[in-house]
Amino acid sequence: MTGLVWIALIGGLTVMVTPVRFRFGAALAVAAAAFTFIPAKAFDIGAASSVAGSALGALFIALALLTSLRKLRLDARLACVVAITALGEVGGALSPEPNLFAMVVAGVAPLVFVTARGASRGERRMTLWALVMLGLVEALLCAYEALVRDVPFFAEVPYGENPFIDGAIRGQGTLGHPLVAALVLIVSMVAITDVAKSRSVIALGIVVLAVGVIATGSSSAIVAAVFYLAARWVFRGRALSRVAKIVVGLGLAVVATATPVLTGALSADIGGNNSVHRLNSVYALPRLLTDRSFREAVFGSGWGSAENLYQRNVLINDNFYAIDNQFTTILATAGIVGLLLFLCLVAVVFRTDPTARLAIATFAVMGLSFDVLSWVATGAAFWIFLGFGTGAGSERDDGIEQNCAAHQQSPRETVTALTTWTTRRNTDG
Repeated sequence: MTGLVWIALIGGLTVMVTPVRFRFGAALAVAAAAFTFIPAKAFDIGAASSVAGSALGALFIALALLTSLRKLRLDARLACVVAITALGEVGGALSPEPNLFAMVVAGVAPLVFVTARGASRGERRMTLWALVMLGLVEALLCAYEALVRDVPFFAEVPYGENPFIDGAIRGQGTLGHPLVAALVLIVSMVAITDVAKSRSVIALGIVVLAVGVIATGSSSAIVAAVFYLAARWVFRGRALSRVAKIVVGLGLAVVATATPVLTGALSADIGGNNSVHRLNSVYALPRLLTDRSFREAVFGSGWGSAENLYQRNVLINDNFYAIDNQFTTILATAGIVGLLLFLCLVAVVFRTDPTARLAIATFAVMGLSFDVLSWVATGAAFWIFLGFGTGAGSERDDGIEQNCAAHQQSPRETVTALTTWTTRRNTDG
């Protein structure tokens, strides 16, 4: 319990002593560290131990929101996130066995989203660098687990053998699950390719993160990482250049297919029992509409209801109670309404920020085989990029900076700065 208090104090003070103009970025960075580095059983506080990291991260973000005195964008996009969250929370509370972990993890979404939307360009860079650092640390931990330690740091038993490294376990770092760790590393790849200026830094970072992804033994993550890097490479440059890159990419794909070292293990892993289970999650989509009550079909069964749906045979029961498909999970937990709102939000990103567009597309690829939003570290990263893609990053930073600088000026200067900023915001619409 003492450790929990110390982390809360240090994280809270870090947010509070950060200048107001950078406070959103600091809050997102410190919260991401709490989401990533605090294992589910780090504190002996009973059932609440599983949500300690989620609760602390939410606390740090709430501190920034309450003390920054910024004008937040309360519009239809935020309303969609709140509605999706509320649908799952209400359904979860009404379920026979409410799942505290799932409900707390989901409840973090609106806080992360509204903070990311309000972040300035400088704060976005701060957040992205934090994601890079977190990913690099996790990559080293996963590689050490798989290649040297051969025992997980924060789990009692490993998640089986690594299909890509003979005799090695699947690394999971501080996240407690190889797939979660792998997606955190992919998020770091996205961040470093966006925020770093030096090509050598980007290349070195990608190599370290790629080693970490392979150490997790996740075929889905390897596919998602290749998708992101290939898409980023292809869609940069002119149209003619893109065509040439596609041709070269297809040639490299043919060569890679003929190389059995990695592709053999990859195809064997993809063709295993996990793929059958994930296909069952797709086959169950019609049953989520026809085999539940009208309320559940439209508004969902709630966060953490997967096991109950498997036991009721609404989802195809193969004695494994993780849905492993984010789109099926949203339909199951938040119903048709939640899924439509979610798809609308994602569609908005594809009209705005190019980096966020590729990031969300990569999340979507990973979401075909993993419940991205069911884990706070990966879910928060998703809402950060979604917030970046739909938020104030496209607005001028001078308004935010003037508003924040007002807190460090004389009373007369404060009134003048706030009046100028308010007038400009009203004029802009």
